[in-house]
Amino acid sequence: MFEIINVLDLEARRVLFGVVMDVYRTGRREVEPRDFLASVLRAPSLANNLRSAGANIEGLLSKVAAPSLGSSSFERLEKIIDEAERGEEISEDPTSALGLPPTSGFVTLPLSATSKELVDHLRRSFAGAAPESVTPRQLLNALLSSSSGLAELCAEFGVRGANS
Repeated sequence: MFEIINVLDLEARRVLFGVVMDVYRTGRREVEPRDFLASVLRAPSLANNLRSAGANIEGLLSKVAAPSLGSSSFERLEKIIDEAERGEEISEDPTSALGLPPTSGFVTLPLSATSKELVDHLRRSFAGAAPESVTPRQLLNALLSSSSGLAELCAEFGVRGANS
């Protein structure tokens, strides 16, 4: 998966960071394609555009049993950083916000078989992409083209690929 990271822009990198952290916080110990989808949907630039187009992001996040907008690990961490930068009292301990084990700052989780297929699809989709050029929108499009199940699920909630 590390070769994919190089081609992602900063927001898309944050998306991938959030996948593992959010799964870990749920107590599950394997990453599924729905986890990638949920994390991509919470990317601020994408979520705002999709909501403006009438998509029901909250409904879709609920359907895949994912944290709601504003409550993912990364969103909670960003809130803490914003508070610190403004000189405010920090509302939550960063370690607990991320759900990290107390003795480590790093978590890895295995990918399900379908997630491994998804990562292979992402590798193929972004092969040859320029460094830091792939956006959350492009990640969403790749996710939707990788699994008809994800595309159908997203369509139920008004989330479609391309620039819709």
